[in-house]
Amino acid sequence: MVQCERVTSNEYDEDRENFYPELVAKKGSFPSIEIDINHIPEKYQGDWTQVIIKATKKWIKNNSFSKKGTIWMWTTNSVNFHRNAPNFTEFIIPLGFPKNFLMFLNTNLKKNFVNRNVRLSDYVKFSDEWMTLCHVENSKVWKEVETYTYEEA
Repeated sequence: MVQCERVTSNEYDEDRENFYPELVAKKGSFPSIEIDINHIPEKYQGDWTQVIIKATKKWIKNNSFSKKGTIWMWTTNSVNFHRNAPNFTEFIIPLGFPKNFLMFLNTNLKKNFVNRNVRLSDYVKFSDEWMTLCHVENSKVWKEVETYTYEEA
């Protein structure tokens, strides 16, 4: 569960070389990308988040991004892809990034996951049901390995 107050010091753990980031969390509604997780190509099943992390690293490097940003995800049932029955989808919500990042990520995901399985979606309201997919800070991408504990992706 995520709370807006979920902020820890952005220091390294000397023993484990983990990072405790200051997550970007805001109240409000935000644009999202929706992925039809049940229908992505088989080679990405079980490891689809790596596609987002890889794309984020590329975008950071190409855009010299040095601010903080957090990519959130929210899993829910959806009928937005007009399948015969509801299916699981992942909403991807980047906070702290400029708008061109959302467009870049959407294009990248459509190339990897097949166009019909990814779409720019609704504005979604921040919720404590969201989970961190990854965090960007110090021009690096960080992934949560334990609760509130991150390591470089």
